[in-house]
Order: sequence, then C-alpha cells, then structure tokens
Amino acid sequence: MISRDSKTSRSKLSKSHLPDLQSGQPLNILFCTLDYFPGMAGGAEHQARLQAESLAKRGHDVAVVCPGRQLPRYDRINRVEVHRLPFIDQRPFRKLTYYLRLTPFLLRHARHFDVVHVHLANVQADLIVLLCHLVGTPVYVKCACGGTVGEVTRGNRHFAKVTRWYGLRHAAAVQALSREIEAEVRSVGTPVDRIVRIPNGIDLEHFAPVTPEARHQARAQLGLPQEKLIFLFAGRFAAYKGIDDLRTAWDSLALPGAVLVLVGEPGKSVLDRPAARIEPTETVLVRGWTKDVRSYLYAADVYVHPTHGDGMSNALLEAMACGLPIVATRLGSTEGLLEHERDALLVDPSCPDQLAEAIQRLATDSDLRARLSANAAGASRQFEIGTIVDQIEGVYRRIISGR
Repeated sequence: MISRDSKTSRSKLSKSHLPDLQSGQPLNILFCTLDYFPGMAGGAEHQARLQAESLAKRGHDVAVVCPGRQLPRYDRINRVEVHRLPFIDQRPFRKLTYYLRLTPFLLRHARHFDVVHVHLANVQADLIVLLCHLVGTPVYVKCACGGTVGEVTRGNRHFAKVTRWYGLRHAAAVQALSREIEAEVRSVGTPVDRIVRIPNGIDLEHFAPVTPEARHQARAQLGLPQEKLIFLFAGRFAAYKGIDDLRTAWDSLALPGAVLVLVGEPGKSVLDRPAARIEPTETVLVRGWTKDVRSYLYAADVYVHPTHGDGMSNALLEAMACGLPIVATRLGSTEGLLEHERDALLVDPSCPDQLAEAIQRLATDSDLRARLSANAAGASRQFEIGTIVDQIEGVYRRIISGR
C-alpha cells in the first residue's frame, strides 16, 4: 500500500502477477470517495467503509483517497489506509482544489493498484477514469442514485452531462444498484456488458432485530419516551429527502400516543436544498447527526423513508435488518427492496396524504406492525455484506484479467 512518505510497499502486486488473480491472489484496491469515517459521510461513503473493511478482512490491501477535512491526512482504520487530500472547503473552490490535488495523486499512485473503485458517478468519476486510463489501471464506478436526483438524470446541472458521456461510458465496470439505475446507465450508451447489477450490503451482525429489553435501554440512553410509539426518520435534512412531506403528513394527524423523531443535519451538496420545516414540537423531536444510528433504530417502532429519489438507502436496509415496520416512497430503488403490504407500506413520492394514511395504519394496527417487521427482517438477509462483496470481488477479477 501507499506509505506515509508516498512510497509503495513491497506488498504491492506487479502486473506480472495478473495471471494468478483468478485463483484468489490478494488484490491492491483503491477506493475514491467524497468522505470517509470518521467524517460525516453519506450513504455512498458508509457503504464504501463496509466494503473496504470486508475486503481488508479477506487479505486484500485496501486504500481510500478522499477530501481532507479537519482530520489526519493519513490514517489506518480497521486495516484500511485512508489518505485525505487538502482542499479549500469553500464554494466555488471545493471541487476544483480537490481535483487539483487528486490528479497528481492518481498519476503517481494509480498504476500500483489492480483496480480503482469510485463510489459516486459524478465529475470525480470522469477525472479518475481518464487518469487511470492513462496509467493502465481499470476503474469500477458505482452509480449510487437513480431518479431525478441521480447521477444520470440531473440534466445539465454543473458537469453532469460530462459524466454521462465519459465516466460511465469508459469505466471498465459500472455498478447499478437497481433496475431503475441500470436503465439510466444504459440510456447514455454504457456498453451493456460492462454494467453489473449489485445491490448495497449490510452488516447483519451489527444490525439485527431488537428485544423489548434492548429497546427500553436504548430509549433510556437517548432520552426518548418509554411509553410512546416512536416513528423515526434518519438522514440529511434536505428537501428531496421528503422531510417536508413527512411534517405535513404528521401535522395532519392526531396521534397522542406517538412521537416523530428526526435524526440528522443539513447536507452540504448541491442537491441538499434545506427542508422547510425541521423545528421541534411536543410530538416532533429533532436530534443532530450521529454515528450511532443503530441506537435510534433500536429505540424506534416504525421507520419512515419519504424520499423523492434514492439509490439503495443504507438507512432503509438497516431499518429492515432491525425488524422495523417501514413506510417508504414507491421508487425504483425501494420497489427492489420492499413489497407493498408484505414488508412495508409503499406510498407515492410527494404525497403527504398517502404518507399520513400509512402512518395512521401503523400507529393503530399492532398486528400489521408485527407482520411487516418479521418480513422486513427476513428480506434483509439477502443483502448480507459478505455476499455483496463476493460479487464485487468477482467483477474486480474479471476486469483485471481483461486488462
């Protein structure tokens, strides 16, 4: 891997080892993300951490490069090397100054990796695909979101059009999380044989159905009411996450035995137009962003996911694994995860009336909650992180062997 003085260690594979890769030879893998633990990472970065640590446990050498906010420039976290590149964290200089740091880093180091994995198909992916093409290293790009806020269909916002025509079309492999994203990636001319349908994964040892005792303890630790039915939302406080719809739906109901808990904080990306209403009330509790969302999932009775656009939500997977009954918007991503009336209640996006009706049903029907809970926990098992990494590793070896 890359040492602190930027020299490659003797553990690096040379290209002469490529014929052995199919037989299980350890790989040298570079992840490119927009943040990394313990920074305030989003869903794509959270998934990157799960995958990086799973690959490292298998004996692969994994490094991460990302923008450096007020954290050490170099770190080693659970066998994963993290390299944070300095940049000017002010608009309009954020992206430009980071890309100016990333370019020499990749030109110097990318040739020493067997594969570079980009965890968001934005302008960063275009730059990385181009630079890695120059040094002969294959690039695996994950398209993390679909629909109107996805990487493919944002129209001409900033440089999204460039991403459509270069990064996605020239990557060695493009990961689509859902049928919706796969169709979008195909629509811009990405060769079909380079598109792979692989969902996000989840650590089922960390997220699991909770006992009544553990729920009681979680509520006590978080200062949440013991006798109330708790509806939970966890994520960025951005308009496209549907929080305004959720507040409209909640305010239209009279549920004296329930509270709504909103956990998160405003995001910083271009898409994160702030939600209009996140003020607390007697029945709406607002909590800041946390690295320990599991405690809130353990404390909750129902998870609400009202987003207008998604890839494959980590929060939704975690809620399923914890056995929470779910209310979610009917999107290409959620329909691949959940079945209406079987393991969730699905409603149309931007429809507070439907959202209110679903919340009302779950608030008043304990048998429905129990049925959706059991089915959601069962459905989550197919997304166990080891199974997902098996598939990703298989794609790595295929594209490396074809280099």
